[in-house]
Amino acid sequence: ETLEVELLDVFPYESSRKRMSVVVRLPPSLLPPGSSCREVLYCKGADSVLLNALDADAHDPELIEHTESTLGEWSEIALRTLVFCRRELPHFEEWRKRYDKAREDPEELRRYRAGDACRITELQAELETQLTLQGATAIEDKLQDGVPEVLADLRAAGVKVWMLTGDKVGTAKNIAAACNILPASVDPLEITEDAVPPLKELTTASMLAVHYENRHLLTDALEGGDTERADAETAYENAVIQSLQPKYPVVAAIRQALEEKAAEMAKSSNSARHALVIDERAIELCGMAMPKLLASVANGSRSVVACRARKDQKAQLLQLIRRRVPGSVCLGIGDGANDVAMLKAAHVGVGIIGKEGAQAVNNSDIAIGQFRFLRPLMFVHGRNIYRRLPVLVFYIFYKNIIETLVQYWFTTSAAWSGETPFVQLVINWYNMFYTAIPIIAFAFNDSDLPAEVAEASPAAYQIGLAARWYSHRRFWLWQLEALYFSLVVLYGPFLALSVAAAHTQDGATPGHFEVGVVVQNLVVVCATIRLVLELHVITVVEVVAYVGSLIFWALNLYMFSEVNAPAGMCYECWGPWNDAATVLLSPIAMLTSLVLGAIVLTPRWASKAWNAVRGSETKEMRATAIAAVRPTRQTRGRRTKMAKPPMMRKYSSKTAGEAGFAFSVDERSARRALGFDAKRPA
Repeated sequence: ETLEVELLDVFPYESSRKRMSVVVRLPPSLLPPGSSCREVLYCKGADSVLLNALDADAHDPELIEHTESTLGEWSEIALRTLVFCRRELPHFEEWRKRYDKAREDPEELRRYRAGDACRITELQAELETQLTLQGATAIEDKLQDGVPEVLADLRAAGVKVWMLTGDKVGTAKNIAAACNILPASVDPLEITEDAVPPLKELTTASMLAVHYENRHLLTDALEGGDTERADAETAYENAVIQSLQPKYPVVAAIRQALEEKAAEMAKSSNSARHALVIDERAIELCGMAMPKLLASVANGSRSVVACRARKDQKAQLLQLIRRRVPGSVCLGIGDGANDVAMLKAAHVGVGIIGKEGAQAVNNSDIAIGQFRFLRPLMFVHGRNIYRRLPVLVFYIFYKNIIETLVQYWFTTSAAWSGETPFVQLVINWYNMFYTAIPIIAFAFNDSDLPAEVAEASPAAYQIGLAARWYSHRRFWLWQLEALYFSLVVLYGPFLALSVAAAHTQDGATPGHFEVGVVVQNLVVVCATIRLVLELHVITVVEVVAYVGSLIFWALNLYMFSEVNAPAGMCYECWGPWNDAATVLLSPIAMLTSLVLGAIVLTPRWASKAWNAVRGSETKEMRATAIAAVRPTRQTRGRRTKMAKPPMMRKYSSKTAGEAGFAFSVDERSARRALGFDAKRPA
């Protein structure tokens, strides 16, 4: 027999609602005995919301207590729980008219889509009350292969790991313990409803009321400077605390706990023993009333676990660190729609392609297939970016400063006439062709460590975090070298060629375009060789890029000498260099180029030689990394099994199958917790 169930409406899941509902019209054959109402709402969601929405008069208090106890046991063994409820809707048609009217209002629709409070959400919540408990389920959300190992490597690399999840406190803490985010050695500060029961009394509505009452303190300072805004924020936080504290003494207790923890962290340099566990209500309170304290404690902790966090709260925590901790760089990684706001708030968002849909991937900067791929992403590609990007920035400034300063020094000697020793075509092509390809090849291909060595050595990543590849000091050293370069390559050829001309029969001084050929040749060739000194590997890519650029430059010189300028091209663009090859191939020009090239490149060559003789830190790091990769090669391809914490062993697989538990409540008051295996057909 085929039965049709009519779907009347769907209230989609939102992390702020923590539930999803459907309204259906059942066929008469599916109605319970004694019931004539065909319109029924079915709702699933978090126990913290649905158990509070039950019809208290229709449920035995022992049943509710038993349900909460069972759900607590499941969360203690790191299972994800879900509660199911229903409600008959005898007045559905009257409600439907009001709901359709609200959805036809453009302003209400705009507010609903923006996530603001509106009539639509109020009417949805109106149906999701006076519910009847149907049951609950719990499933094991297995970690992907390699997650604990990757997290351990990230911590060894100096990365602080935060776990932002919507799971129950018990589930989140057990998963964090299984991943070594909360090891037994840490002393966590827990600010949750479980650890601080009075926190349950502090409602979102009361905090919003206080916010609206005092927000003028913030808006009045929006046009002011940094000092005015900081003072306004402090005044706002004090006003919020003073408003909440008389009615909710727990606010003062939480503030005192954070202050004591911050003071303890200030005295101790070992952050490995500190951790922070907070939940939805604590994030709301601390983020509004004491964000500076929260940021201080969170930043000083080994790790942070945020439980029951809504999607907006995940983004709020990242923005808190970005704003309150100068110099911090946040990477967010997630696989579901609830992680989208967090991925957008992070400096770099990484989406995991999985069963949770594609929204996280579509809103991320980088997509990966599994969490374990984060290791090569950061330790190989991320480390290379840390190392290559500074050279890219330094070199682009370096080569442009040389070309510009050479012309500037020349015009100071030419009575500030604006004359240049180069033809216009060479000036235009200097950045487009002569020096562009080598730095692009460097930025894409250079590597100082093999990929497998860098991946197996978290310590090698710390150099990038410590900003030792990029610093203002290194930037200005490059530019001082460019200043030195420009002076040598301009005045050196003028001096050498003038001295040589004085010993000829006619004693004619060389023209500035003749000297300009030698100068530009030194600039292009030595700037390219200068980048070669930064290379760590030489592959076909480097050979083609560097040698090809120099060959193209040589062909251009030949073209200037042997090919007539195209019709219509101005004389200054081509003509003055029609004897370029003759000038460069003269003995004095060749000797001058060799000597001055050596003088220009000596500082960097001497620096690299000194580091090699001294036994640089990079050499030691490379040896350590290579030693570390050997055991990785031996265990490659093997699956590493992680021992479960004691609480996760509470239920054996014989009792629970491999997937989880189900708790059902039927009309005959039967209450039972059943183990089931999701892999077994129903």
